[in-house]
Amino acid sequence: MTVSTEPLAQVLREVAGHDRVTVLPNCVPDWALDLPRPRRERPRVGWQGGASHGIDVLDVAAPVRRFLKRFPGWDLQLNGEDYRETFAAPENRMFHVPWIPVYRQPEEYFASVDFDIGLCPLYPTRFSKSKSWLKPLEYAARGIPSVASDIEPYRALITHGTDGFLVKRDHEWLLYLSMLARDEALREKMGAAARDMARRHVISTGADAWEAAYRGLFPASAGTGSLKHSA
Repeated sequence: MTVSTEPLAQVLREVAGHDRVTVLPNCVPDWALDLPRPRRERPRVGWQGGASHGIDVLDVAAPVRRFLKRFPGWDLQLNGEDYRETFAAPENRMFHVPWIPVYRQPEEYFASVDFDIGLCPLYPTRFSKSKSWLKPLEYAARGIPSVASDIEPYRALITHGTDGFLVKRDHEWLLYLSMLARDEALREKMGAAARDMARRHVISTGADAWEAAYRGLFPASAGTGSLKHSA
């Protein structure tokens, strides 16, 4: 079996009763790092995700409302599930982008990640701790610094204060959002650092780990050439 994180691998080893579980971290397409992201007249703080994130969004909704009140020149963008009712901010300052299927429309999917600060709330449960770092990695590929919960999957990716911020206490959501909103140079610096971080987690690099994992299933085929060239 292959999984994207070590905590999830530990769960599956317990369930399966064996240790034949390999961790293959999630990656992003190389080309996603080079997509243009035009500057908006009104910057946006953004979030993307599906319908399973209700408890996570609820955790950050109040700080985001306070942020929008403090910074009237900023708006909120939500990609995927429409949580505008949960955020309960002024309607004219919330924008929803319906979910784009990444496997069928990959370029449109990554192009839709076009905000200026990325939100990554994750409520601490065993399930959450088994999740991957994909959300802030996708933000990073677009040059967007994240403000994320200080929880295992995000802690393993984000360097606090360099390419994003990790929130330990509730009041820090507003603190870090405000720091980034006030300082455009800081946003650009951390966004560039985030993109540099994403370059270490692209498919062209991660493919080597996938190849090694699958070749390990067929020892007799070892040394017969790279899967990348024979596929």
